[in-house]
Amino acid sequence: MLYLLIEVKKKKYLPIVSLMLLLVLDGLFFLSTDPIKIPLSLIIFGFLLLGLTIYRLIMATLKLVAIYIPKIQNQHARLARMLTLTVVLLMAMQSIGQLSGRDAIALLPLVILSYLYLTHANTQKLKR
Repeated sequence: MLYLLIEVKKKKYLPIVSLMLLLVLDGLFFLSTDPIKIPLSLIIFGFLLLGLTIYRLIMATLKLVAIYIPKIQNQHARLARMLTLTVVLLMAMQSIGQLSGRDAIALLPLVILSYLYLTHANTQKLKR
């Protein structure tokens, strides 16, 4: 245990520990609340907490993928943000009963074009 705390201070295991902490917080929050009875602010907090957890999961996955595909090494944060935004938006629409197959299909090109635009804008900024 002491070794883990020392390594966390060196930031070697910080992403793993923070992801585990977020998963525990998600479990405690969602198991202890009833979405019908809680105020809107706690529902928004739940979506933010879930979004942060999904972001950390996607970042960890992309860092593992970057070992085998080095080209995404510099762009994994942007890709993780876009994927997280897509997943959370789809979950929010599903939770209020407004998600259909057409919505998901329409959202996919929008996300792809946004990612490509942001990537292109960033490369143009770096060339200057």
